[in-house]
Amino acid sequence: MTIKSDREQQIQQSWEANADAWMQAIDQNQIESRRAATDEAILQAVLRCGHRRVLDVGCGEGWLARALAKRGVEVVGVDGCAALVDRAID
Repeated sequence: MTIKSDREQQIQQSWEANADAWMQAIDQNQIESRRAATDEAILQAVLRCGHRRVLDVGCGEGWLARALAKRGVEVVGVDGCAALVDRAID
């Protein structure tokens, strides 16, 4: 059994409360830094490692897992926000 601190609970509640807004921002490609460089840099860094199996901790709505899977990488994603995990599974 795990007991979360007040701060951990606040963070968890914040992610759950803001999950829809986050997914909308990702779906609509609204975060300029991600669009300009960050997403591609992360994807390429993981691919350069050459691993065929990846654990994506903090997978969020699953963008990286989907991008890696399209390139033949087996991915398991985990996240603490149920709404984001639900989207990642879809």
